[in-house]
This record gives sequence, structure tokens and C-alpha cells, in this order.
Amino acid sequence: MEESLGKYLKRMRIAKGYTAQDISVKTRIGCDHLQSLEAEDYARLPPQTVTKSYVRSYAQCLRLDEVEVMKRFAETVGVFYRDKETAARAARVASTPNPLASRLNEFVSNLKLLF
Repeated sequence: MEESLGKYLKRMRIAKGYTAQDISVKTRIGCDHLQSLEAEDYARLPPQTVTKSYVRSYAQCLRLDEVEVMKRFAETVGVFYRDKETAARAARVASTPNPLASRLNEFVSNLKLLF
């Protein structure tokens, strides 16, 4: 895709003569979330499932091809969420104590006491 999701949605909204406030009222999506989506400020958006429903509602409101819009979502915003989930998973793994390492350290400590 040559045009990202946020730029595409903004361009289509303007082309159809809507303001962000108009879309917010019609879809009941907060204007700040719409602006974050158009600005591609993904860190300010809610979790992926909520954002995905926002994008779908936005596409329906503008009468856009939902398949095309969701494809753009997967290629742009979806990557952000996958990276975010990967980082969160890595942090969980790093913070989880390793029972085998603890037992091994305890065993080595006991050996040191013997010798």
C-alpha cells in the first residue's frame, strides 16, 4: 500500500466533506481517538480489538470498502500492536522467575557449603 491507513481515512473524510467532529458524532468514537488514528499516533489508541472496531465503524460511516480498509489496518496499525504484544510478552518472560535457575543456584550454594 502506498498510503497508510490514517492518511487514507483522513483523505476520504475530507473528500466526502466531513469534519472529524461529524464522524465522531455519527460513530460515537471520541474525536481524540479519530485524530490519533488519522495522525497515526497508535500509542494513544485503545487496545487492538477496540481500535479495530473503530476503524470498521469509520469505514462504514464513510461507505468505504471494509476489506480494503482492514487490509490497511493490518499492514500499518496491526504491525504496531504485534510489536507491542511481543515486547509485553518478552517483559513477562524476563520478569518471571526461572524455577530451574533458582534450584540450580541453591544447589551450587549448598555445594559451596560442603567444600
